[in-house]
Amino acid sequence: MSQTVTQAEIDQFKADRELLPYRDNEIAKSIGMDRSNFSSYYNGKLPITRAFLRKFYFVHLDEIKKARQWFISFPEDKASVFENSLKEIFLMTDGLSKKVAEMELQIGGILEQMKKIESRLL
Repeated sequence: MSQTVTQAEIDQFKADRELLPYRDNEIAKSIGMDRSNFSSYYNGKLPITRAFLRKFYFVHLDEIKKARQWFISFPEDKASVFENSLKEIFLMTDGLSKKVAEMELQIGGILEQMKKIESRLL
């Protein structure tokens, strides 16, 4: 049976997860699980186990260490500005992805109309 994970370790995991600039689905995929299971661990619906922590830190420890060092050398007020900037970038990329999808649909419609016109001309 695995050793019990302490609350301090759970708190550290949650803090470390927040250092990573990835969405839950990306982190889940990187450690070989689906997003809903990862979210269940993170939100406390499933108990965090040693095996879960080993997978998480095996994949992300180097990046977490770099992020910790960066935040240690970065004043907290600037860190919150940086965090807000990252959130804005993620929101912008989401918005761009949606716009690209909308444009692809519009282009598909235009191509269909062009095919109809071409078939009438021939």
